[in-house]
Amino acid sequence: MLYIREGDGQRVLRCWRYLLPIFRNSGRKNYSLEALNLLNQYQFELPPIEAEKLVWNRFVNTHGKPGQNIPCDLCLEHLNRLCKQAVNEKGSNKSKKAIMFVGKALGVLKPVLEQFNSQNHVVSYSGTHKSPSSSKDINELIHHLKELGLFSQGIQRKYNAFPQPKDVLHNNTTELLDWMESHIK
Repeated sequence: MLYIREGDGQRVLRCWRYLLPIFRNSGRKNYSLEALNLLNQYQFELPPIEAEKLVWNRFVNTHGKPGQNIPCDLCLEHLNRLCKQAVNEKGSNKSKKAIMFVGKALGVLKPVLEQFNSQNHVVSYSGTHKSPSSSKDINELIHHLKELGLFSQGIQRKYNAFPQPKDVLHNNTTELLDWMESHIK
């Protein structure tokens, strides 16, 4: 998601605004409450400085290059993995003192390991994969769908699998507002 890689907190907030009624109307109680709490804190509860911190302190740029941000919780997961690897290397010498030492050394350990790996040409996979272009296949598929008239309007047309599709975005807005009011108080 581009807004995460670029560290665009305002766009993340806009996404939560858009997703709130969708979560609420599709029965996703926890997600809708999370969205409501985030928006309520930003708009009303927090002082302006804290509200800005809430929006912009969601990303970490570990590489120092533009477009290389990752979510804070993912960065924490990476540090947890590194810490667990270091503790497992202790073997039978695991103790509370050794674990505390690893935790304190974690800030220094990561750059040292990265420098060691780069000097010894250890290949590290980033987790992103390059995929071949599928535009030719997509264009061919669209051409066949147009020939079949799949997207044409028909009076007698209905889907047996989806007899009455549920509109999760444009449901009763007064019900949504009542729900929001009951959870903010």
